[in-house]
Amino acid sequence: MRSRVEQRRIAILDYYEGDAKILAAADKAQTGAEEYLVARMAVRILKSLQSKAGDGKPSTGSASRDSSGAAGFVIGCIGSSVTAGHDAFGHVAYPNVLENVLGPIFGEAGLNLTVRNGGIGGTNPWMASFCVENMAGNDIDVLTREWEYWHLDDGLESYQVARPGFEANTAAFELFLRNALRIPSQPAVYFLDLGHVARPRRLPKAAAMLAKHVRNPQGKLSAYRDYPVNGFTAFGKPFDHMRGNSLGQDGNRWNRNTGEVTPEDRSKGIFQGKKSRCDKGDVNDVSVCPVDFDKQDGHHHRPKDLGFDESEFPEWEKEYPEKFRNLFVNWHMGVLGHEVIAMQMSYHFSGVLIRALETLEKQDNWEDAAFLEGLEGGAAVPGLPASVSCKKKWCDKPWTCAYSTIPRYAGSGVEDWIPDWPGKGKPVVTDHHAERVDYWQLTVPEGQPVSSPEQVRAACKTKEIRASDKANWRSDDCMEQAKLASMKDQKRAIKGFPTSGPLLLQLPHSRMMQCIAIIEEPPYGWEKPMLGANWYYELRVEVNGKACLEGGGAPYSTAKGCTISLKGSAQTLVIDLKKIVGSKCKREDTLLNITVAPITTWLGEGATKAQHPCAKVDEDLKSRLGESHAHPYGRCFPGESHDINGHWKDFNEAICSTDRQEPECDGTQCDGRPPEWKGVGGPMWKHCQGVAIDRDPAKIHTYVARAIIA
Repeated sequence: MRSRVEQRRIAILDYYEGDAKILAAADKAQTGAEEYLVARMAVRILKSLQSKAGDGKPSTGSASRDSSGAAGFVIGCIGSSVTAGHDAFGHVAYPNVLENVLGPIFGEAGLNLTVRNGGIGGTNPWMASFCVENMAGNDIDVLTREWEYWHLDDGLESYQVARPGFEANTAAFELFLRNALRIPSQPAVYFLDLGHVARPRRLPKAAAMLAKHVRNPQGKLSAYRDYPVNGFTAFGKPFDHMRGNSLGQDGNRWNRNTGEVTPEDRSKGIFQGKKSRCDKGDVNDVSVCPVDFDKQDGHHHRPKDLGFDESEFPEWEKEYPEKFRNLFVNWHMGVLGHEVIAMQMSYHFSGVLIRALETLEKQDNWEDAAFLEGLEGGAAVPGLPASVSCKKKWCDKPWTCAYSTIPRYAGSGVEDWIPDWPGKGKPVVTDHHAERVDYWQLTVPEGQPVSSPEQVRAACKTKEIRASDKANWRSDDCMEQAKLASMKDQKRAIKGFPTSGPLLLQLPHSRMMQCIAIIEEPPYGWEKPMLGANWYYELRVEVNGKACLEGGGAPYSTAKGCTISLKGSAQTLVIDLKKIVGSKCKREDTLLNITVAPITTWLGEGATKAQHPCAKVDEDLKSRLGESHAHPYGRCFPGESHDINGHWKDFNEAICSTDRQEPECDGTQCDGRPPEWKGVGGPMWKHCQGVAIDRDPAKIHTYVARAIIA
């Protein structure tokens, strides 16, 4: 058994021409995580063998057995669009490739491997990280966590989670770790950094946290040293030995992106533009300046699996070299980059499996009860230590999440917390312009492109039609639809209009310990829809009949127990239930009513008559900008840093220009910052409250994507 596993592991090394360094992605080869997994794998293999021997002993395992009786082993991967596989094909994202590579290796040891991809594009780490069980499952053996382009505390900034003397990132790291270790199956936890920029004397964020605070005996989080936690840095240390290769004018270090390829070039069969040398500042960034332009992982022109049927679309690899040759397409990895991470993880976990098999081989009597008891003891996670850096309110009790986004591998959706929901059994609405109804619907929010098998067939047609109608067939449309349809992640949320009435959520008291409730919008991409309700002023919230937010343009206040925060294009509501209903929240289910209550007129502070907040928008401007490209909350926003892809800039120039503004909105006051941002956000809330353009109140709507309680 062990020799077969070893042979398959050697095949991974052979694939990289004996280059063991590129596969050494684990931040540390041997930690408590590996010792823990050795014991867990050994127990699982032993139980599987006993079951097959027909001794009648009950088997244990985190996942159900397959038809052969093999014990299950589950790896759950969560994170952002990087993990979901955006800009590649979803079925060749690294979790999927990991299952394809590592699955047969585990099969040699009698283990049935399942790898789950719980990555969600465009989603902040928080509050999503309270929903780890929903995203990965409650039966996982290993949890991997990636949020490469976010800070560890993104989404928590407004809530002062850290104790005095501790940094917010440290507290967020501890909070995530405690949430993960509380999962009933007690998984080993691995933090994944891409680490594609080599920074002298500076580790990527998760790796630095592990090295500085967890493994260091004097570290602030050294209480977790003996827990099963480790990390991977995929493109950092594993590529260091190749970064100096091919430098200079005669070398093969070129910028990842070539020059422009015109339609005329493409018609002539030219699909790659002029190459340019890497800038001096980019030579240590393998995402921009690959170690070898033609073999960007240092060994291969392309990955084994491109993610599509090459016999059906043989032209794609040639016509889109940047998508299938590149290690990185942009900030996202290409298919080749996903393959590298999957191979690194496969090599690491197959090495742990070999150690588990060696442990069993050293034991003469597998039926020795003391031997099995010792293994099971090594596979158990001790109780959590007292929280160190994050406040008790956030860290000391478990969180329960209702989470409508898919994939969801455990737990409830928001719709499951709506008693007598009229939408039960009805299909998910994917048309953003669907007719309004008098109840809250489960929908796919604006900002998320969707596709279906029907759309793929319409775009891709048949091979015969493609061959006979080359002039009219668009290969890029077909590929885009095929990529969208391959993605597993789909944001879903409950959508309501003013006509939908109150959304009633029943929060289970059996899961209430701190009496905190969190309600979240879904992320919308770069921009919140123009007709999206501003939760500060257009949401009415009642807790057991007591209002904590008034809506309808009433002044926003946290005095009644409701606090709103803004992160990116989405808003979050945190409710202090104790402040509203006292300890009753622990004894009885709490009833939460949420109603869309738009602003219709705004009485500015000190005004004697209704004011128009900023400036009107004529039909011509609406047609040029489009609803989806308007500024969040429909306001003008000065400041170059927020001119995402030009749309907001257009809006600013049209709305906040000198000749179009109202006296109370001079273009320096009309922005999207909340009033608690002292010194930078106040004036706008006095004079430009509500909306900067005419919106039909009946069309104002909002979404509820997550409900979280503790």
